[in-house]
Amino acid sequence: MSLSHRAKGFTIIELLIVLTIVGIFGMIAVPGFLQTIQDNRLTAQANDMLGALYFARSEAIKLNDDVQLCRSNNQTSCTASSYADGWIIWNDADEDGTVATSEIIRVGGALEGGNVVYHSLTDAAAVATNTVTFTSRGLSSAQGTWQICDSRGASEAKAVVLSLSGRAKVSETLANGGALTCS
Repeated sequence: MSLSHRAKGFTIIELLIVLTIVGIFGMIAVPGFLQTIQDNRLTAQANDMLGALYFARSEAIKLNDDVQLCRSNNQTSCTASSYADGWIIWNDADEDGTVATSEIIRVGGALEGGNVVYHSLTDAAAVATNTVTFTSRGLSSAQGTWQICDSRGASEAKAVVLSLSGRAKVSETLANGGALTCS
């Protein structure tokens, strides 16, 4: 009987070495994956806000009437401390200045990941009511910026900038060209 005929398979030492190498690669890769997830979340949330603004504008043109976008934490009225809590798009068909369930066109829920939104509008009426109004011609009642920030701060933030012409874009700066501040 020959001693050169060995059983096939892995020894415990070989298995431990492979597991150690896989563990090291995992420790290197996980932080990169987490950053990618945060980056993708910010981009998606900025695109959602951009889409909401463009949708409100297009509905105003389609309905040939004013359409409003406001922050809302209950998705039934314009009450919330931040757009991070959610928003609604509505048309004040009865012109009473309050949201009726039948006037709500679309709602957006709260942001995920603990992200926050800092917004600033230039029109005093828009600031007082926390509402942006789009006219039947697609014009905006105010220009403004929505800064979407996560725990990494202004260096990684995304902004959605709205002009008085009703056009919006994702930007790396505020509406006035200044740097994002996340405050």
